[in-house]
Amino acid sequence: MLGNYANFPNMIHGLLSFTHRASSRKIQQAVATTFHCLNQEVFRLKDISYSFPANCEVIFEFGIGEDVSFAFLDKTELNKLMTEIENKTLTTLDFFCALQYHVLDSGKHTPLKFDYYFLRFSFAPNFVHFSVFHERGPRRVHVRDLMHFLIKLVKTKLNDQYSIALELATRTV
Repeated sequence: MLGNYANFPNMIHGLLSFTHRASSRKIQQAVATTFHCLNQEVFRLKDISYSFPANCEVIFEFGIGEDVSFAFLDKTELNKLMTEIENKTLTTLDFFCALQYHVLDSGKHTPLKFDYYFLRFSFAPNFVHFSVFHERGPRRVHVRDLMHFLIKLVKTKLNDQYSIALELATRTV
């Protein structure tokens, strides 16, 4: 089933829980479009997390869960996911997230080891749980920092009518 990864780990490294006033469908759409827009975007590492080296870039890559694998969240997969969200109530959305790091030195990009994460959004009436499992990599971006960075972007993606859609209820990281 699109949006669900059957092998999501039981152990998690980060959990944030939110109450919301918008429909779960609107939040799911905002999450999906935010992650699609983030694909291949370049950020400075210091804009996401306090980490070294300071002259490091981060490139995001997202995939959407599809049974026992992930599909790159390109325009085609985003359209399929949006149709799925419109047609039925999804209880979870699972994503794969790779953070690619490159150090900039004299205009030259030197790749560093990547971080790989599994992300899960679980939806209940007026409540969302956001779970993260760090699969492997050096954790240049702490799980907590990644979660807060992504949620900030999702909240921005929600239009003004839903700008107070996600409110932190509990925090366990």
